[in-house]
Amino acid sequence: RQVLLNLLSNAIKYNREDGEVVVSAGEAGESGVEIAVEDTGIGMSRGELSRLYRPFTRFGERQGSVDGHGMGMTISRQLVEAMGGQIHVSSEPGQGTRVSITLPCQRRQSVA
Repeated sequence: RQVLLNLLSNAIKYNREDGEVVVSAGEAGESGVEIAVEDTGIGMSRGELSRLYRPFTRFGERQGSVDGHGMGMTISRQLVEAMGGQIHVSSEPGQGTRVSITLPCQRRQSVA
C-alpha cells in the first residue's frame, strides 16, 4: 500500500495541469503480478533517472514548490525489493513517467 501511495503521489505532484494518471495491473509471467502507474507529467532526464533512488533527491525545483522530502522512491524501492520484487522506471522529459513494480505471487487453489 505504501508503495502505491508513493507512486500515485508522485504521479500527481509531478504532472502537468490537465494531465492524466493511469493505473494498471496484470500478470507478469506465470508467478507474478505487475502494477504500473503512468502519468503525462514533466518527465525526467537520464541524469535525473540516475539519481532517482538517492535519499533526499527532489526534482520539484523545476515546477516550483513541491511538497516532500525526496524519500518516496528510495522507500518504495526498498519495500518492493524486500517483497522479492523489482521496480522499473521509464521517463521522457515533457512526456511523462511510467513506474512499474513486479511482485511474485502464488495462485490460490480453489477448494471444491
